[in-house]
Amino acid sequence: MTSIYQGAGIAIDLAYMATLSRLLSPADFGVMATAILFLSFCNLLREIGLGATIVQLPSLTEVEQRTALTLVLISSAILFILAQACAAPFARFMNMPASEVVVRALSFIIIVQAFTSISEGLLLRRLEMRRIRMSEIAAKTLAYGTTGIGLAFAGFGYWALAAASICEASFLALVLVYAAKPNLRPIFDNPSSRRLMGKGSGFTASRVINFIALRADIAIVGRSLDAVHLGLYSRAYRLMSLPTDVYARMADRVVFPAMAKVQSNPARLKKAYLRGVGLTALFGMPMSAVIYILAPEIVLSLLGKQWGEVIPVFSFLAVGMYFRLASRVSGSLLRATAAIRALILSQAVYACLTICGTLLVVGHGLSAVATAVGLAIFVYFCVITAFACKVARVSLIELIIEHRYGMRVSAMVGIPCFVIAYVLRLENAHASIILLCEILYLGLFSLCFVYRMPINLIGNEGAEFSGHMRSAIRSMLRSGRNDPSSL
Repeated sequence: MTSIYQGAGIAIDLAYMATLSRLLSPADFGVMATAILFLSFCNLLREIGLGATIVQLPSLTEVEQRTALTLVLISSAILFILAQACAAPFARFMNMPASEVVVRALSFIIIVQAFTSISEGLLLRRLEMRRIRMSEIAAKTLAYGTTGIGLAFAGFGYWALAAASICEASFLALVLVYAAKPNLRPIFDNPSSRRLMGKGSGFTASRVINFIALRADIAIVGRSLDAVHLGLYSRAYRLMSLPTDVYARMADRVVFPAMAKVQSNPARLKKAYLRGVGLTALFGMPMSAVIYILAPEIVLSLLGKQWGEVIPVFSFLAVGMYFRLASRVSGSLLRATAAIRALILSQAVYACLTICGTLLVVGHGLSAVATAVGLAIFVYFCVITAFACKVARVSLIELIIEHRYGMRVSAMVGIPCFVIAYVLRLENAHASIILLCEILYLGLFSLCFVYRMPINLIGNEGAEFSGHMRSAIRSMLRSGRNDPSSL
């Protein structure tokens, strides 16, 4: 069922992206991307690593939970004040004056998400990932389906995106607090604080460096070029990030807690890591190949003709998509085993390569930036995977073997997709027609994967996943038949 919710989340994101991209200009998205860059960094510091610490600690008392909430609220209040003070200097630094008032408005989210992080951490400890994902889908649907699209139709420009973000954060906080039911009475306990901060500081340093690695290119593009170019680049980056962000949430909420529970058992930890690598290759490699092949049709169908400049950027970024996905598995292992030094070193290499590469090529255009970022992602994948293999005691041969089913499925998916696209492009078929034909083929392939694919082509992990999907489909069909409202 988790996979179905993840698919529903992607579908909703794509629907809103397609709608808003036709109602707003690249400059609107550029201004919002600048404000979100600042806000994301504040939210990163706000949590001070306590969200991950709450999940990772073997035991958590009520006093520790209340102390964690107190620490996050204090940091949120401080960051809110700093955000108001730094909004103008940040806007001047980015050469984007319009972003100042947006930063001031969005800083309200810093306070709201203090409650979100603690509640989400408690739900993750209970492995209630489904409830979190349902809450996120409901919050996004309510916020963007009403506020975002409504204000965009009314001509409010980037304020439509800002208002939708505030509504989404507020609704999500309310729902998660209701679901997790944390004790909201603040308390400060010195022993609990030392225990929480001792673990959290390492996680925070890691996340700050990772943030720099992931967002440095956006900051450099925005400062060096203008709002239009940043809007184009941010849309390409967002399209590429949709599947990787979903997997990142799954890694944080499924892979990370699962590995944390077996961190003291080397054999089970190794098995869990190899299983994560195998599943990521099985789905990530074909997805990266298909998105690269269909990049023109995806951009033109989803975003519209006015976003045609995004196509080459999106194509280059799609090449590195699998390596970003695979790096998440290794990162989850290092976090679960508290190998923070290795994690920080890997992310520092990634950050340095991203910053240096982007600075060197930003004058040559967005495609050059995407190429530099793709190379940085590949090097990062190699470094962090080497550290993870050392911790999990996995050999290079074992790692390569786990990719064999992913490569087989990539060939079975990628070659027909390329042929279909090539033939239809020769006939000058419309982008939406090509995309529809590819979706039909991928749908048929997915049905074969779930019901008919032999185990020697997809491996044990793939067979187990297809079994879960069959069970989920049967469960949905039974619930539909038993639902009186469907009669």
